[in-house]
Amino acid sequence: MSTTLKLKKPTDLRENLFETLEQSSDGVKFLIHHKSGSSVLQSESAYLDLLEQIETLQSINHGLQDYLDGKIHPHESMKEHLRAYAKKWKK
Repeated sequence: MSTTLKLKKPTDLRENLFETLEQSSDGVKFLIHHKSGSSVLQSESAYLDLLEQIETLQSINHGLQDYLDGKIHPHESMKEHLRAYAKKWKK
């Protein structure tokens, strides 16, 4: 996974917008500095992959927190619980 960002000045971006967008679509990521801060330009697929990674890490974190809080049940215990529940509703 490449995290290298190419620096690009706003004036260069303005002059070479279409070329920069093509490069971005091909996987090149740009860091653009301007007066009010900096921005990152990357492809849509790279952005969506990043969102998916964040969602996965959040899910792992929630599971870990549930484990630490004692909110988990062993597989056998859940099977017994479901069997008892099924018996209750069979009657």
